[in-house]
Amino acid sequence: TDFFKIVKKNVPPGDFYVACLGLKPEIAQYNGYKTIDGYFYYYPMKHKIDMMQVSEREMKKMGIDNIDNHCDVFCKDLSEHKTEIKNLDLNFDKMKELNTKYIFSSVKVLSSQLVNEKVITNGTQVIFVYEIL
Repeated sequence: TDFFKIVKKNVPPGDFYVACLGLKPEIAQYNGYKTIDGYFYYYPMKHKIDMMQVSEREMKKMGIDNIDNHCDVFCKDLSEHKTEIKNLDLNFDKMKELNTKYIFSSVKVLSSQLVNEKVITNGTQVIFVYEIL
């Protein structure tokens, strides 16, 4: 929670959603952010379909065809423990349709669909914040 005090000063929670890459969405939720991803015990089928549309291309790269209760935003580069994401193939239009404004990532993301990178750190922890175009 101390680290997220710094995050909140840079990106205050608001009437929008964030997506998390490389960090558990529940951490962002606990700290006041609404997330499109996370572990949901019960959720509408529409949300499952929406989330599968968001991550469909990344899921195909990973050989995943279902999300079950873990509505994560998938990324093959993260699953391979890469320290930089170079080919993030998400459906950013769908994310914007779902009112997703930011991506919080544990690693640097190179994408023409993302702008305004902010690197938020307290010396030991780091979050890269990207705004979706």
